[in-house]
Amino acid sequence: MEEQLSLEFLRVVENGAIAAARTMGVGDRHKADEVAVEAMRKTMDAVPMDGTIVIGEGERDEAPMLYIGEKVGLATHAPKALFPEVDIAVDPLEGTKSVRDGCAGAIAVLAASEKGGLLHAPDVYMEKSWWVRRARRGRSGCAGGRQSESDREAAGSRRGRSDDYRAGPAAARKN
Repeated sequence: MEEQLSLEFLRVVENGAIAAARTMGVGDRHKADEVAVEAMRKTMDAVPMDGTIVIGEGERDEAPMLYIGEKVGLATHAPKALFPEVDIAVDPLEGTKSVRDGCAGAIAVLAASEKGGLLHAPDVYMEKSWWVRRARRGRSGCAGGRQSESDREAAGSRRGRSDDYRAGPAAARKN
């Protein structure tokens, strides 16, 4: 049963990633997130499980979302049937700005466990750190991507937050 569900979850993230990839470089990060969410939701609703989203994405940035407490899986259509109860943590599209700009590096994320196996975390952003090599002045951050002068300057070898082009000393002073 676990092996079958793992293959189903692979299909869920694959469909979300493919849907988002179709919007790469279009310039609309909210549309990219929306299509990834809808593809994942549609695919999850066909998975033989009684799933609950325990860590979702979207509430804070007013994006479309798979919200905390949302029920997914075939059990939503057949409530009397017995399906395995599953807790799910999901981020349909991590890296919306990358997709908007046509850059690589975005991912679809899903973690699942038996009911009660995942921490029911509050709806907060957690800091993620990244390091980059100093970018060459005047070069775009990715092939075909759009990046302003201030974005390029901020992309030096400084610590910052993902999805935050303002990383660096100026952003640190604001925090």
